[in-house]
Amino acid sequence: MAQRAYELLVQKFQEIADINGISAIVGWDQQVNIPHKGHELRARHLERLAGIRHKLMTDPALGELFEKVDAESAELNDNELRNVQQMRRSWKLANKLPKELVERKAREETIAHEIWVNARAKKDFGLFAPKLETLLEISKEEAKYLAEPNQSLYDALIDSNFEQGASEAYYRVILGDVKETLVPLVRKIKESGKQPDQSFLKSRDYDPEIQKRLGKAIVTDLGFDWDCGRLDTAVHPFCTGAGAQDVRITTRYFRNWPIGSLFGIIHEAGHGMYEQGLPTEYYGTPLSEAVSMGVHESQSRFWENIIGRSKWFWKGQWRRLKDHYPEQLWDVSFDQWYFAINKVEPSFIRVEADECTYDLHILLRFELEADLFAGKISVSDLPREWNKKVEEYLGLTVTNDAEGVLQDVHWSAALFGYFPSYSLGNIIAGQLWAAVKRDIPSIELQLEAGQMKEILQWLRERIHRYGQRYSRDELVLRATGKPLSASDYLQYLQTKFGELYGV
Repeated sequence: MAQRAYELLVQKFQEIADINGISAIVGWDQQVNIPHKGHELRARHLERLAGIRHKLMTDPALGELFEKVDAESAELNDNELRNVQQMRRSWKLANKLPKELVERKAREETIAHEIWVNARAKKDFGLFAPKLETLLEISKEEAKYLAEPNQSLYDALIDSNFEQGASEAYYRVILGDVKETLVPLVRKIKESGKQPDQSFLKSRDYDPEIQKRLGKAIVTDLGFDWDCGRLDTAVHPFCTGAGAQDVRITTRYFRNWPIGSLFGIIHEAGHGMYEQGLPTEYYGTPLSEAVSMGVHESQSRFWENIIGRSKWFWKGQWRRLKDHYPEQLWDVSFDQWYFAINKVEPSFIRVEADECTYDLHILLRFELEADLFAGKISVSDLPREWNKKVEEYLGLTVTNDAEGVLQDVHWSAALFGYFPSYSLGNIIAGQLWAAVKRDIPSIELQLEAGQMKEILQWLRERIHRYGQRYSRDELVLRATGKPLSASDYLQYLQTKFGELYGV
């Protein structure tokens, strides 16, 4: 019996997924293991893989298969129809881009990463600026190919690469709503005069090996499957992998700041558990892939902050924490610990920011990117404009580029348009938490008892198992019973920090 056109189409996309998986592992190795002189060769490898992927995606045979699939569409079920819809979208986007541009971008990103690492270590943006100029021009060129009529270059990258259906205008509304609540909340917290003592986190020595053991033990209980994953060290924490059975997470360690690695591990494990929960039976197709970066970030931010920084969670983990750090925390009470890990204080580093100021870090990056693509500022302006916005939004004076414009890895990978997904993830996470508490009334008591499996089961059932079966907004509506909105997230922040700071 002849195979259906749909099955042949799936096979083609599985070939492409194989190349994507190989590229991901090669890229992971570049950030975790590669020797210093290996970056030029690695750039060649990733350029070649990008070219192979593009060739497969633009194969005329794919276009013929889509026509045949359309002819048999009456025989397809709803999942298959959605798969075809999303595969066609990917195919159309790929066909808009010339192979030379795709390969050049992959090569330049690989080279840029090592330059960024060096510039960051030397706190010198000038070392990275020329390569960032190159990446920006490549991204603008890419956006010109991708853009629909009357679509801006920045919107084209947001919609095509990260958040289908989103735009600069969409994010300005969402981030505006968040800013409107957070700025006065942070001001009230500052005026309260209350601040926790964090000296025990900053002045005592925490062995990185013990940090690693604690982080692994905690995310094991959260549900991260080590038979399908691993933890390593990188300059900037990230999660990647080749599919649900191979998920790689990373963090970084500071001897005098143990919660940096701890919450980094929990954050990346949140990404990883989403990947591990995607349906393997649809491997290679959109139904086995995350629906958007905003939803992806909702999973990491949910576990890192809403669960990982909650009092119920730490009541369940308190004995384990003390067992790992008996000398460092011998004189620290539960209330001191809980207040310390939830301290609201403007800071320079995004990945270490508290929940109340985090979105302000995203706002300034989003505005800078939008201005770059609108031609309002140039790459050479970035340090000055970055520092101005840090002063405006956070009230801080940046003293060097490493704590300023060079702190994030994203621009070295030409990920323009990614940053707003973090705030969207926060918003979705807040809405998911409200739904979890409604559906599982005992969840806080379960966390106090160290029982966390039901939360992951809830997320598996309502988010992970669908892949791209539904759009972002449809998925959130089905999971929570309400349209996507910032209201639950903002209420969560006001309640939590109102209690902590008495505001």
